[in-house]
Amino acid sequence: MNVVRVKGLHKYYGDLHAVKGVDLEVEEGSIHAILGPNGAGKTTTIKCLLGILKPQKGEVEVLGSSDPEKVLSSISYVPEEKEFYEFLTPVKAVRFCERFVEKFDPSKAIELIKEFRLPENARIGTFSHGMKTQLYLSLALAQNASLFVFDEPTWGLDPIVRNVVLDMIRELSGERTVLYTSHILPEVEKIADKVSIMVRGRFVFHGELEEAKRNFKYIVFDTEVDLPRNLVVATIKKTGAFIAVVYGEDNLQKVKELYPGKARVEEMNLEDIFMSLVRGDSNDDE
Repeated sequence: MNVVRVKGLHKYYGDLHAVKGVDLEVEEGSIHAILGPNGAGKTTTIKCLLGILKPQKGEVEVLGSSDPEKVLSSISYVPEEKEFYEFLTPVKAVRFCERFVEKFDPSKAIELIKEFRLPENARIGTFSHGMKTQLYLSLALAQNASLFVFDEPTWGLDPIVRNVVLDMIRELSGERTVLYTSHILPEVEKIADKVSIMVRGRFVFHGELEEAKRNFKYIVFDTEVDLPRNLVVATIKKTGAFIAVVYGEDNLQKVKELYPGKARVEEMNLEDIFMSLVRGDSNDDE
């Protein structure tokens, strides 16, 4: 069963085409990461599926409903911007959520605030960005939600706290579903069951990380060659080499047949895949 289904989603900001006809499916009980550089369209996609932004075109279904407002009580959301009423203290923030947030467990929130060692009675306006993130996570994780949506939840955290947060998110999988955005590859490798890689407003891969490593390959030529755009994902020009990134055995064989004996195939690790998709010349026609 898919908890999230997005089809043909387009979002413009004036003349900027931020999200370009994307499709996305998130399976129940999974941790699904959207991996991409800053500005790829991750946050815009998240806000469209939650009903915060209205797309110009496309279909969105969350928890079986095409109207996100009808299922908001079953969604816990940590936005990229961690904003609070800064005159509140953590304890008062918990009381506020207890009053206005459905399915909220105040004792769980206090437990997490203590675990993060946050000062319970200090004004939030005095907190660092990292402390505000930890407080936001304490409140979000205290909600008995079916779907947790985390948008760059570890940004600004030190490495020790970051690992604690990732372990907390990992523990949610199974009965609950997590949709998680990040631009940090090691985080995604640590917790994600499936990943969607987003570049320049489009998804260029959906699947398991091991599947990506098996199917993405470098094809290296000594000089620049003309390759059909439907066979390559991206190209990279370097001094003394022209590199094509291909996905799948069929495309790999077709490229090799076009230039027999002139190409060599090299394996790609996850960092190679991500960086080539982000920095290479991708097939990004409007």
